[in-house]
Amino acid sequence: MSQAYRALLVGTGSVADSHVRAIEHTRGRVVLAGAVDIDADRLKTFCSRHKVAAVHTDYATALASVRPDVVLVAAPPALHADMTVAALDAGAWVLCEKPYCASLAELDRIDEAERRTGRFAACVFQQRFASSTAHLRRLAEEGLL
Repeated sequence: MSQAYRALLVGTGSVADSHVRAIEHTRGRVVLAGAVDIDADRLKTFCSRHKVAAVHTDYATALASVRPDVVLVAAPPALHADMTVAALDAGAWVLCEKPYCASLAELDRIDEAERRTGRFAACVFQQRFASSTAHLRRLAEEGLL
C-alpha cells in the first residue's frame, strides 16, 4: 500500500462521526491522527469512542503537533476561513464543511493561501447526487427553470 495520509479533524460535534466513517472507508489510506475541539468533554468522549490518541483543545498546537497531511474542518462556520488558511499555511490540504466561507473576501484569502502554499482546499457538497439535485439539473437542461 502507498502512503497513509494523516488527518486532523477539527470539531467533534454531530458531523464529525460522518468524517470518521469516510476515513474508515479509505481502508487505511487515511488515518485519523488527531482531533481538536474547544469543548474538552465532547472531545474526550469523541476520541475515546473512535480511539484517537492525539487530543487537542487548541488548533495551532494541534497543527504543530499532529503535522497533518489533510485537515477536516467541521468547526462552527465563522471559523472556517481562518482555519482553512492556517491549515494550508501548515502544509496541509483541507476539506471544509459548508459553508466554506462567509464572503468573497474570505474566499480570496483562501485562494491566496492556496497559491502561496501549493496546497488546495475544498468544500463538502454531499447533496450533489441527491434525487432533488438531479431533478433540478434535468429542469435546467430542459430550459424549464
